[in-house]
Amino acid sequence: MRVYCTILLLIAALAAQGQSGPADRVRAGIDSLENQAISYLSPSHKHDSTPDNLAGLAAQALQESRRTGYSHGIAVALACQAFIMNMHSNDFTRSEQLARESLDWFGRTDNKYSITLAYYALGFSLFAQSRFDEALYNFGQAREYARQRRKRRTWPD
Repeated sequence: MRVYCTILLLIAALAAQGQSGPADRVRAGIDSLENQAISYLSPSHKHDSTPDNLAGLAAQALQESRRTGYSHGIAVALACQAFIMNMHSNDFTRSEQLARESLDWFGRTDNKYSITLAYYALGFSLFAQSRFDEALYNFGQAREYARQRRKRRTWPD
């Protein structure tokens, strides 16, 4: 009986290990992209990545996330692309489109991590287009999500 239970546990472990391939790689890529984008925004952190590197990572993450149907990954990759359009290409209308699409994808998932980046990119692009009331609203949304995230964060002892 113990042999059968051991075999069943081994089979279950192997099956679970086999199911965690491409999706986990996509999630790891998105996590890396999120961390690089956030560190790029931070004024106190040295920039380890160039805008071109960040753009390449965002494009790759978007492609992989679309292929696997990972909604949060699509949302984060689009937010990063919107940020890049604002900061390095000065294409504010395209940035607005990407940020709005990103927010649409964030609406399809419960994971709101990095939604602040999407609202910030949208607010910045609207401000650059002299649409100040809309920009203020979106900057306020970014601030509110950042506050919520800070309240939920717990620090290890």
